[in-house]
Amino acid sequence: MVTVTGSSSFAGSLNISKSLTVTNSVTAGSLVTAGNLNVGGNQVLTGTFTGNSTGSNSFSGSLDISKGLRSASHTITGSGSALTFNGGGTNVISSTGTLQINAFTLGGDITGNTKNILGLNQLTSSIASVSTNFEVGGYASIGGNLTTKGTIVSSSTGSNSFQGSLNTTSASTPPVTSPLSLNS
Repeated sequence: MVTVTGSSSFAGSLNISKSLTVTNSVTAGSLVTAGNLNVGGNQVLTGTFTGNSTGSNSFSGSLDISKGLRSASHTITGSGSALTFNGGGTNVISSTGTLQINAFTLGGDITGNTKNILGLNQLTSSIASVSTNFEVGGYASIGGNLTTKGTIVSSSTGSNSFQGSLNTTSASTPPVTSPLSLNS
């Protein structure tokens, strides 16, 4: 065992086959280890930390990042895990390609930013309300009662059919511009 009280310097390499224990600090241009590097206490890294192994790194506490986190694949694990934005303002999740979001439960309103929602197979709702125009480009089906506060206008040249009664509360006769056919 060698104990050094003052400073020591080495012009070449210092090869240590077992371990190196330092009480205060180590300053080095580079530090290479073939095994594990165990560091206790708080560390300040002023350069770039590069990990080039295929292994993973784990942290038992928090990992605070002041700039950005870039990864080829990012997974948040744990039941009830969350992605939380707490800086206020507008938070953006962006993609240079298609951003795919699989099944999820909506926790608030969606603002469309005057954009379209395309490619929906089916849109269902327990209570739906449309405050302005609502357009259906193809076939529309209503599985329950339909209540309207305005008029129903049909501008097609085809026919409209009703199963059941067509009841009106108005005593006026609607204008007929083509032959009216009533089947009994």
